[in-house]
Amino acid sequence: MDFNFSLRRSVRTGVNADLPVEGLGVAADVNYRITRQDVLGQNEDLITFAGWVLSNYTR
Repeated sequence: MDFNFSLRRSVRTGVNADLPVEGLGVAADVNYRITRQDVLGQNEDLITFAGWVLSNYTR
């Protein structure tokens, strides 16, 4: 079984120095509910959905 993850460390500077970054979070623009096929397969539905979201993205 493979397991991948990402990690980013952020540090605030200037007037926001020493304020915690963790817990503030980022609001999601789009929500996705994982499917059985995603869990048992290789995220086929998620990839299809992500492609749809990106193809309909406007700036």
